[in-house]
Amino acid sequence: MSNAKILRLHSSVSKPVVALLILALCGCAANPAAGLSPEKQVRQYSGPVSTEANYWWQAAFRMPFDEKGTPRWMADLFLAHQVIAPQIKAHAGKIPLWRFHRRAAPDAAGHQFSLIFYTDKQTAQALFTEIQNSPAVTRLIAQDSLDKVVTQCWGGTCDSALEATSDRSWDAPLQRTWPYFMMGASVHWLALIEEVAAEVPAEPDQTGDPLTRYGLIQDKINALWNAQGQHAYLHHLNALFGYEPLQIRNENRF
Repeated sequence: MSNAKILRLHSSVSKPVVALLILALCGCAANPAAGLSPEKQVRQYSGPVSTEANYWWQAAFRMPFDEKGTPRWMADLFLAHQVIAPQIKAHAGKIPLWRFHRRAAPDAAGHQFSLIFYTDKQTAQALFTEIQNSPAVTRLIAQDSLDKVVTQCWGGTCDSALEATSDRSWDAPLQRTWPYFMMGASVHWLALIEEVAAEVPAEPDQTGDPLTRYGLIQDKINALWNAQGQHAYLHHLNALFGYEPLQIRNENRF
């Protein structure tokens, strides 16, 4: 492996190493019990998933960069908290898998925040309609903080396979089980937003920029990540895999 490094994590891991790990730690796999595929093994702990009735869907929020050409990342937190969280709660029990995806790059998609979820066609269409009609979405569009919302089957083609939204370069067991890992991480991130939002005063009225408040929320969450992420996230994930060495590669992936 010409561009790979083998690392073993310890509490003294340096900040540059942590930065590389943020790019690399993006999946988990389960060791199947005897007679069970990785997919069925994971479902024992997550509940049944019907691959016949459910498909992968995406609601993508595309936003402009600011005057300096920088993404306004706090908009992702606003959309997660004010638009998506109510819908996830309203359709609880009908969406067995979901996760967030955040990205920003100088291309056609630009700054895009997505909800990627697995459900039946009726639930997906109801959720899409509710998102499009959300007053919070209307407000962001009116103040030019949101260009549009793209709602579609994942990749434009309805696919029911659990691994359909995973990276095809991964091994098959990892592809099938990774959505459960990212759902757990997304649930935690959303809960963290809700916890911190309770500490930040709400807007006195609806005339200002709602993203100002979420900028403060983002700052608090970023501070938690910076100060405690190594132990809370990287250390415990590393421990879960028995402190095995990890290959770190320099990749630009959006």
